[in-house]
Amino acid sequence: MVSEGAHPDIVTYKILLDGLCDKGELEMALDILDKMRKSKMEFDISVYNIISFTGCAMLVSLPLRGVKPNVITHNIMIGGLCKKGSLSKADMLFRKMGEDGIAPDDCTYNILIRAHLRGGELTTSAELIEEMKSCGFSADASTVKMVMDMLSSRELDKSFLNMLS
Repeated sequence: MVSEGAHPDIVTYKILLDGLCDKGELEMALDILDKMRKSKMEFDISVYNIISFTGCAMLVSLPLRGVKPNVITHNIMIGGLCKKGSLSKADMLFRKMGEDGIAPDDCTYNILIRAHLRGGELTTSAELIEEMKSCGFSADASTVKMVMDMLSSRELDKSFLNMLS
């Protein structure tokens, strides 16, 4: 492609990253991320979304490559882990955020609360809600809808709804 005079852009790199991550080629994907960074390309949320399904190994490797993960990166990784059913890894990454000096935001809490509700972990969900409220955050529409649906199906009792306000 380059030899023909066509230089790759962000879309080209995203396609490459997607294919490499799907095949589990972490090292090659990291090399692509390095090339993107060296060419001064802006990483957008879709780049992080692509790599989120590769697992925490990618997130751990990013700082070694000069890419500083932020709250958005962590939210995407946590969301990816939750979708894979790896709640314990998502929880560990959530706690590691604080250790790394990255404050979770309302999105972080809502992702985890919904995942724990889906997993039937009501106590953990309640603890996260209390922590979220103490930080000044509130539940988003998707979380409230999930709770309302669970109330309708009697998976939750009404006292749980009061925690969201």
